[in-house]
Amino acid sequence: MGIVRGKSDKADSAMIALYAYRNQDKLRVRKLPEGKLMELKLLLTHRSQLLKHKNRLVVMAGELSQVKDKPDVTFLLSSLQKQTKAAKEQLKKVNQRIEELLKAPELEPQRPNSSAQYREQVCSLLPM
Repeated sequence: MGIVRGKSDKADSAMIALYAYRNQDKLRVRKLPEGKLMELKLLLTHRSQLLKHKNRLVVMAGELSQVKDKPDVTFLLSSLQKQTKAAKEQLKKVNQRIEELLKAPELEPQRPNSSAQYREQVCSLLPM
């Protein structure tokens, strides 16, 4: 590809299309997980995002409470505490749903017949 002058969305899309055309032989078609497995993947992603959000809120509240010569930040601290509490409640609900899904018979681990099947199962669980 190299260095290109005059970048634009049109030029970028043309370069991406050319790259895809040249490398189409390396393309792997992936089958999306079905049903409960897809829901589990989405829930795990959402859980991860909620944890990061909750941790950011906790850090912000901690930093605010340590500010010297601080103005009145009680409103901000109260707001952050409410948001943290809401995030914790959502995490609890998500964790409960994940536990329910893990008990579903469709998600029972299946022993792969070959290393290729094992590789396919592992790859299907990786983020896209």
